[in-house]
Amino acid sequence: MQLTHQRPRFESSLDALREEFREMHTVRLPGLLVTGLLEIVLARLDLGAWIDNDHVEGHEGIGREVILKDAVAFNLLHLVTNAPDVLGLIRDVTGCGSITRFEGRTYRMVPGKDHYDSWHSDAMGSRLVGMSLNLGVRPREGGAFQLREREGTKVLREIRNPVAGDAVLFRISEDLVHQVRPLE
Repeated sequence: MQLTHQRPRFESSLDALREEFREMHTVRLPGLLVTGLLEIVLARLDLGAWIDNDHVEGHEGIGREVILKDAVAFNLLHLVTNAPDVLGLIRDVTGCGSITRFEGRTYRMVPGKDHYDSWHSDAMGSRLVGMSLNLGVRPREGGAFQLREREGTKVLREIRNPVAGDAVLFRISEDLVHQVRPLE
């Protein structure tokens, strides 16, 4: 699937993506953001202000990062991820028929800056599916997305997502936790 200025394009087998998400609770979407749209967002990342953020869930500190304060980039990403056709495809792939919108933030984890993302669940409110969209243009080591059962220690899925414009969809559930490994 690719998000464009008009309608999303879909080039993979829906059946294969549905099956992968059903079995692994995750699916990688290569090239989700097409080049022209990606270039606009990346230019805004260079112009925007980045501020320190300690990410908390409840009272627990789960991460440290910098977040982007740029309304143009945020609103553009919000607009394309919430287009009716995109939401329909996400509902179809994930089997989560009640998805009505995506909300989020744009953040960076900078190597060597004590940034981290520890095991946590985003299960609050009516959240069903999360999406991590890579907007980094410099090649980095590390940064793999990992998913496991809350009560277990075995990683169920690890996805490396090194290419700008690629995304990972993941199931949100009280029974599942995820993290992003440190960047090097």
